[in-house]
Amino acid sequence: HMSRNETDVTADPFAPVIAAVDAMLTSLADEEQEDLEKKDQCESDRMTNTQEAKMTSKEIDTNTETIDRLTASIEAANKQVEEINQQITDLNAEKKAADEQRAAEAAEFSTNKQDDEAAVGLIETAMGVLTDFYQNEGLALLQKQEPFVAAGEAPTPPPSTWDTGYGGAKGESNGIVAIMELIKQDIEKDITKATNNENTAISEYDTLCADIASTISSLNTSKGELEGKIASDETSMGTEKGERTTNQGSLASTLAFLKSIAPGCDFIAVNFDIRLKNRQAEMDGLQKAKAILEGATFE
Repeated sequence: HMSRNETDVTADPFAPVIAAVDAMLTSLADEEQEDLEKKDQCESDRMTNTQEAKMTSKEIDTNTETIDRLTASIEAANKQVEEINQQITDLNAEKKAADEQRAAEAAEFSTNKQDDEAAVGLIETAMGVLTDFYQNEGLALLQKQEPFVAAGEAPTPPPSTWDTGYGGAKGESNGIVAIMELIKQDIEKDITKATNNENTAISEYDTLCADIASTISSLNTSKGELEGKIASDETSMGTEKGERTTNQGSLASTLAFLKSIAPGCDFIAVNFDIRLKNRQAEMDGLQKAKAILEGATFE
């Protein structure tokens, strides 16, 4: 039966305390490591994400600038297309007016030519009738008879249009035929002149039509190119808007992440040094206590 004084002296009564101190020291060291890792992680996360937010924000600005530029370009091209459509409308109207004028001129020319040719025909018929009549009557063969004049006086010249004698107006008939011939030539000259004018008008009309057609054709080519450009700009704009939406989404999530880590990271940023100092002091105290305990002798 052992008395209380005979307990096993080999047992160290401070062992549990020292073990507890060691556990606390380990826990404090772990906490220090954890704080440091958290601080590093926060700094790295903040730097990376802030950088990313800046880049994304720049990309969004670029997207917006591109969208604005494309919008302006599409507007300008649409305005040009409108102008071209107006030009084509005007040219078609000009062509229609030219067609109507040409048709009216051609009809007038045709009518006038028919009238003139009919007139020439009538004159030729009349000339034929007159010539035949005078020849048939033998009037053309009548001898000229001088009118009576007093001896020694010069004979009075016969009037240019009248032959004396039977009274047949042979000179007059010749005069009328000659006048008719002049009228006929005059009408024929008019026909030639009108025909030349008509041919000139036709060739001017043909030139105008060709010019209008080629202008419309080149305007349609330009319009096609503009419409192609508008279509491709609209495609680019769709892509750009899609990219901007994606970028806005990723910026929002980056900012949300920064916001979510802010409280913890702010805390660690503000308190890291204090926590470090306090922990160091605590660890120093614990180590001193341990040293005392380990150095203590047990009687």
